[in-house]
Amino acid sequence: MCHRFSLVLANLIITSFFMQINGFTSADVGTYECFARNDHGEAAQSVVMVMAQHPEFIREPNEVCLIGVNGGKIECQIFGVPKPKVGGSIHC
Repeated sequence: MCHRFSLVLANLIITSFFMQINGFTSADVGTYECFARNDHGEAAQSVVMVMAQHPEFIREPNEVCLIGVNGGKIECQIFGVPKPKVGGSIHC
Protein backbone atom coordinates (compact mmCIF):
# COMPACT_ATOMS: atom_id res chain seq x y z
CA MET A 1 0.00 0.00 0.00
CA CYS A 2 1.56 3.31 -1.06
CA HIS A 3 0.52 6.75 0.15
CA ARG A 4 1.53 10.22 -1.01
CA PHE A 5 0.70 13.55 0.52
CA SER A 6 1.97 17.11 0.27
CA LEU A 7 2.34 19.93 2.76
CA VAL A 8 2.72 23.55 1.62
CA LEU A 9 4.70 25.86 3.90
CA ALA A 10 4.96 29.39 2.45
CA ASN A 11 6.63 28.80 -0.94
CA LEU A 12 8.19 25.46 0.12
CA ILE A 13 6.38 22.24 -0.78
CA ILE A 14 7.20 19.16 1.27
CA THR A 15 6.00 15.90 -0.23
CA SER A 16 6.02 12.68 1.75
CA PHE A 17 5.67 9.08 0.65
CA PHE A 18 5.38 5.84 2.58
CA MET A 19 4.95 2.23 1.61
CA GLN A 20 3.35 -0.28 3.94
CA ILE A 21 3.91 -4.02 3.42
CA ASN A 22 1.44 -6.25 5.21
CA GLY A 23 2.28 -9.94 5.58
CA PHE A 24 5.97 -9.55 4.72
CA THR A 25 7.36 -12.73 3.11
CA SER A 26 10.67 -13.79 1.60
CA ALA A 27 9.31 -12.67 -1.80
CA ASP A 28 9.37 -9.07 -0.46
CA VAL A 29 13.08 -9.17 0.42
CA GLY A 30 15.13 -6.82 -1.74
CA THR A 31 16.26 -3.27 -2.35
CA TYR A 32 13.61 -0.56 -2.30
CA GLU A 33 14.15 2.98 -3.52
CA CYS A 34 12.51 6.28 -2.70
CA PHE A 35 13.09 8.88 -5.39
CA ALA A 36 12.06 12.38 -6.35
CA ARG A 37 12.38 14.44 -9.51
CA ASN A 38 11.62 18.02 -10.41
CA ASP A 39 12.79 20.59 -12.98
CA HIS A 40 16.08 21.04 -11.08
CA GLY A 41 17.20 17.44 -10.79
CA GLU A 42 16.55 14.26 -8.89
CA ALA A 43 17.41 12.49 -5.66
CA ALA A 44 17.18 8.85 -4.65
CA GLN A 45 17.79 6.81 -1.52
CA SER A 46 17.85 3.01 -1.38
CA VAL A 47 17.15 0.74 1.56
CA VAL A 48 17.65 -3.03 1.75
CA MET A 49 14.76 -4.95 3.28
CA VAL A 50 15.78 -8.23 4.89
CA MET A 51 13.68 -10.87 6.55
CA ALA A 52 14.30 -11.83 10.16
CA GLN A 53 12.60 -14.18 12.59
CA HIS A 54 13.69 -15.09 16.10
CA PRO A 55 14.74 -18.74 16.61
CA GLU A 56 11.76 -21.01 17.23
CA PHE A 57 11.62 -24.72 18.10
CA ILE A 58 10.03 -26.87 15.42
CA ARG A 59 10.75 -29.96 17.51
CA GLU A 60 11.63 -29.47 21.17
CA PRO A 61 14.14 -31.77 22.89
CA ASN A 62 12.66 -34.56 25.00
CA GLU A 63 13.90 -35.75 28.37
CA VAL A 64 16.39 -38.62 27.98
CA CYS A 65 17.04 -41.32 30.56
CA LEU A 66 20.35 -43.17 30.11
CA ILE A 67 21.06 -46.60 31.56
CA GLY A 68 24.63 -47.92 31.62
CA VAL A 69 27.32 -46.75 29.26
CA ASN A 70 25.44 -46.96 25.95
CA GLY A 71 25.14 -43.19 25.65
CA GLY A 72 22.25 -41.35 24.10
CA LYS A 73 21.36 -38.23 22.22
CA ILE A 74 19.23 -35.15 22.60
CA GLU A 75 17.58 -33.94 19.39
CA CYS A 76 15.76 -30.78 18.46
CA GLN A 77 14.93 -28.74 15.36
CA ILE A 78 15.05 -24.94 15.31
CA PHE A 79 13.97 -22.45 12.64
CA GLY A 80 15.08 -18.83 12.36
CA VAL A 81 16.10 -16.20 9.81
CA PRO A 82 18.98 -15.84 9.45
CA LYS A 83 19.80 -19.49 10.18
CA PRO A 84 20.48 -19.75 13.93
CA LYS A 85 23.62 -21.26 15.43
CA VAL A 86 22.53 -24.22 17.56
CA GLY A 87 24.40 -25.74 20.49
CA GLY A 88 23.92 -27.39 23.84
CA SER A 89 25.21 -27.30 27.38
CA ILE A 90 24.80 -29.11 30.69
CA HIS A 91 23.46 -27.47 33.84
CA CYS A 92 24.39 -29.31 37.03
